[in-house]
Amino acid sequence: IDAKQVDVQVLIAPGLPAFSIVGLPDKSVGESRERVRAALTAIGLGLPAKRITVNLAPADMPKEGTHYDLPVALGVMAAAGAIAPETLKDFIIIGELGLDGSLGPIAGALPAAFGASALGKGLICPAACGPEAAWASGEMEIVAPPHLLTLVNHLKGSIDPAHEFSNYLDDTSLTQLADFLKFGIIDDSTYINPISLQVIDPDFSHGKDLYQSTCRPCHGEDGKAIVFRIEGIDEYLGSVANRDPWRFLHRTRFGVAGTDMPVGISLGWQPSDGRDVLAYAQTLPAGGEIVSEPTQNPQSTPAPLIGGPAHNLLTGILTGLGTLVGMTVVAGAFIGGFILVAVVIVVIFRKRGQRNP
Repeated sequence: IDAKQVDVQVLIAPGLPAFSIVGLPDKSVGESRERVRAALTAIGLGLPAKRITVNLAPADMPKEGTHYDLPVALGVMAAAGAIAPETLKDFIIIGELGLDGSLGPIAGALPAAFGASALGKGLICPAACGPEAAWASGEMEIVAPPHLLTLVNHLKGSIDPAHEFSNYLDDTSLTQLADFLKFGIIDDSTYINPISLQVIDPDFSHGKDLYQSTCRPCHGEDGKAIVFRIEGIDEYLGSVANRDPWRFLHRTRFGVAGTDMPVGISLGWQPSDGRDVLAYAQTLPAGGEIVSEPTQNPQSTPAPLIGGPAHNLLTGILTGLGTLVGMTVVAGAFIGGFILVAVVIVVIFRKRGQRNP
């Protein structure tokens, strides 16, 4: 299906306030005037009190559909000076407008993306159409906002103060943050068995090669060169890989703060490379030995057990006997109290019988 290019031309001239669309528009295109008017009002803009004429060229080709809403709105804003016209010249624009300024999905996003790619232009479309348009080309710029105001802020280069980090991060850190947002948000849940926590269908030989070339210099052949002390227990790389595979993947891809460990994303690793290394690491010794020497934080070392098996058995027997005796005493007291109350009641009834022969 070929996409036909339509130029949206807007003229704002002196005269009585009016808003007209020409160029053989059908009813749905003609109604875009009201949707554009409401959407601009919703984002704090109003139509200028002048004569607004929108021409859809070529004028001899019938126009139909709601995908003209967004280009008409942006054309009016550019003609009114609300946005710079040059920000639109490198894009093909499609999208339906809601009365609140939201951008709704439209049909034909993929053909429009193919057409934009053939012209060497980018595509502006609703957020719901972005994934479909992305199939056209991996190189083409696609802007897919959910709302008209979001798009305007993007075109004007506005920065949201809540997402301004340049005062806290240098250029290298900002680049690393951008790389993480682009490449680091990976769903590994489909590649790791939720029960066994083992990698599903890995390439062990590839993982071993990567481990030998990247990880072995620090962790050693068996992964025991670096010891992780956790609550008085020595754990090795194999233990971490089996206990928390997701943390293992994150650290092999992005490193550990304050260390100079090799980072997978800097080495050009793909997500599958990290999973292959994880699968091989899960075959390494897991550790788990209890150690007695003091650590840097003695509070993290578990207190030693008191006594041996005989001492613990005697303690259990004495505890059981004490419980049994206590229960017997409580039961005896309860029964004795019940008997005492019964005797008192019998005596009272007998005395009353003697007074009333």
